[in-house]
Amino acid sequence: MSLAHILRRRLSSLPARPWFVLDTPGPSRIRLEDEDDDAQPEAPAIDASIPASHPLRTLSEHLRGLPLLEARSIQIGRPLPIPAGPALPFSSPRGRRRRGSTYAGEGLPLPGSGDIWDWVVLATVKEGTEGRGAVDAVLRTARKLLQEHHPDVPLPRAGFARRSRGTDGWGMLDAGDFAVHVLSREARERWFAPPPEQRH
Repeated sequence: MSLAHILRRRLSSLPARPWFVLDTPGPSRIRLEDEDDDAQPEAPAIDASIPASHPLRTLSEHLRGLPLLEARSIQIGRPLPIPAGPALPFSSPRGRRRRGSTYAGEGLPLPGSGDIWDWVVLATVKEGTEGRGAVDAVLRTARKLLQEHHPDVPLPRAGFARRSRGTDGWGMLDAGDFAVHVLSREARERWFAPPPEQRH
């Protein structure tokens, strides 16, 4: 008898199902308590006033397909209005040359002024990936997409982007009239939480 014949006979006598597999059907995966049956990743919330040819449309499709991002966390729209801070306290000039005064006159508030960008993109990486380079990876792919499909978008040099890489779970790509912020959940709650009066 050959070894192949012995192995064939032994394998044919084994049961079809291994001993460690249960006969009763069980759940295929562990269910989370707050999980819905029809939970589908939602499309990014994008402002309807963004023109169809704007690079943000292409970028939103790209971000929606990235596995490193939480699909529900992607927001594209106007920046949140930031209220003006308190005025500087008046201090009179000091010394022989009369320097050190902090009063520069009354400011003139202009409507719509104060925002650096017209549009802001906020995206949160999945929990546990922020310390493993997920923020930088998302920014790299967004930068590459904008360079390939929209070469007219002003982007900082790649070397500058590498030098300014952050380690606090927050990365940003300045693209002229819009900015892309990729954050960890903790950084988003700390720096980008809406003011209490705007929360639903």
